[in-house]
Amino acid sequence: MEPLADGEAAKKIVGDSPKSDAWIHTTSAEIFFGAWIVLNAIVLAVETDHQDEGNENDWYWVLLDSLFNIVFGVEVILRMVAEKGKWPCLAWNLIDFALVVIGIVDSWILRLVDTGGNVGFLVVLRVFRLLRLARVLRVLRLMRSNKELLLLIGGIGAGLRAMVWGALLLVVVNFISGLVMTEVVGKDMIDGWFLLNTSEDAIAEEGSVAFYQENFTKLYISMFTLFEFTMEFQGDHCKATWPDGPWLTFFFIVYTFVTNLALLQVVGSVIVEAILAMSEMNHQEDQAEEKDKELKEAKETSDELFDTLKQSVSPSAGELKYTELDFSSDKVSKYLKMVGLVPAQAAQLLQILDKNKTGLLSKAEFSMGIARLKQDVSPKDIFKLETRLERVKQKVSAACAQQKEIIEMASRM
Repeated sequence: MEPLADGEAAKKIVGDSPKSDAWIHTTSAEIFFGAWIVLNAIVLAVETDHQDEGNENDWYWVLLDSLFNIVFGVEVILRMVAEKGKWPCLAWNLIDFALVVIGIVDSWILRLVDTGGNVGFLVVLRVFRLLRLARVLRVLRLMRSNKELLLLIGGIGAGLRAMVWGALLLVVVNFISGLVMTEVVGKDMIDGWFLLNTSEDAIAEEGSVAFYQENFTKLYISMFTLFEFTMEFQGDHCKATWPDGPWLTFFFIVYTFVTNLALLQVVGSVIVEAILAMSEMNHQEDQAEEKDKELKEAKETSDELFDTLKQSVSPSAGELKYTELDFSSDKVSKYLKMVGLVPAQAAQLLQILDKNKTGLLSKAEFSMGIARLKQDVSPKDIFKLETRLERVKQKVSAACAQQKEIIEMASRM
């Protein structure tokens, strides 16, 4: 199972349009054409109930169809111009184009052609009338940016293999069980073995014999009867077979447990697991995007803070003389709080950032220090720091030992 690949496939199918500065990719364009899609769905519902062969060529139906053709045709052209070579790579673009072509042929071309009673043309006309219903697919575009929908589609895609193998296993179990039921219950009942082991009252009832002949005398009939138990437990079948012995009811119960409560539930759990895995992956992506956004905002805030603090001290060639800052002033404290620092912390931080101890800090050094405060410390970073400190400790110990040896050698001379 590869949730990433399936998730990307789902996004490709549902539709992540290439982004650009063109108006068609703005939120206002999405709202504008989304409103037309909703209006188109409403008109389609009205047409389904009130349009017939007697009024389908009336001016108001033609006007509505033409209006939608123009609006969605303009949308297709705008997307072609904005997305250029990427336009045919998106499935939704091709679907929109096909719907526009169908609408133009149906509304403007076929209405102008005289049928002349041609049966073949009438068939084509009927096909295009049915294809017009495909316009309702545009409603799905309103949900293509919905992450929950993407998760469901991706989860189904990730669980397709499990569904296929689960269905195959279900067919095998159904086939084997159908063979057994046909031989033991169906054919042996007709041969007399099954009924000889039942009571005389049950044999005398024509309904009992007819039930077995109707449900178990052929393999495909037995498989379909068992398939009914796979979908839902059939209590009426158990009641019909109970006079001939409870063993068949017990078999139906076990079969239902194995197929319905085991196989189908396992397949469902695989799909749920795939959806949860993709949800976790998307959650991590959202967290990464949110973190990146926070870092960018922190960078902008730190640059603004640097310029403001620099103005509060004497100018020094683009660098900040942090030693002249009055951390107790309300103005400085106000700006420091913008990046989540109290004056005492800010003084220590600026001293740490000043590696050369010159009393000056560049904007890059200041911004980098503020950005580092916004980053989470992972156990990996701590372990890396401990490793480096241990290496420095070993080097210092080796240098001290070497210096000690030199001192001892010098004292002997």
